[in-house]
Amino acid sequence: MKSFFALDGPLLRCFDRLGKLILASVLWLLVSLPVFTMGLASTALYYSVMKSVRNDRDYVMKQFYDALRREWKQGLFMGCLYLLAFALLLFDAIAWRQEHSGRGLFLFLLCAAAIAFLMISAVYVFSMISRFEMPTKDLIRIALFLEFRYLPSSVGIGMILAGSLWLISLSYYTVLFVPGTACYLISSLTERIYQSVVPKPEAGREQWYDKKIKEESDANQETG
Repeated sequence: MKSFFALDGPLLRCFDRLGKLILASVLWLLVSLPVFTMGLASTALYYSVMKSVRNDRDYVMKQFYDALRREWKQGLFMGCLYLLAFALLLFDAIAWRQEHSGRGLFLFLLCAAAIAFLMISAVYVFSMISRFEMPTKDLIRIALFLEFRYLPSSVGIGMILAGSLWLISLSYYTVLFVPGTACYLISSLTERIYQSVVPKPEAGREQWYDKKIKEESDANQETG
């Protein structure tokens, strides 16, 4: 029983992890306030949750800031692109919902399915931005491939997103912990996919979240 309440025991580790998830959620909310920065905020959220919460490496705020600074160009561009696509689909869905006919219902459901598809693909895109170095066109292409190739995991991601939106709709206060918690749950699915398609690192070699591997890669490209 004493070990349960020890400084490195499961109870305090649980509270420590919960505190990190709340901090990550608050940071995500603050950066997302301009709306067009939601994609960049989601990229930083995924990186900080993976590195600081799931792997207990460094501080959440530091890793969140590092990801923002490093990925702001691609994160902002992809965030604006997805936001525009989402707005267009939502506008069409609302318009078709107001048409009380079989055709209107069918097209409304089609738009709703497209919105769900778009949100799931966004999870792959922004998690890959935080994890890999690749051109934008490859990001979209690979995200679409993974979404269909690993359909059960994609459905799981969709269920987590839907549950998160439902909780936030019940009480806006839940936004203080839902984003980080949802990201933590989603990362258990996405990381299993990424580890299955990316060659395993050699024994003793750094993982992508261990050090600023992406910064070193960018520096090498600039000097080259």
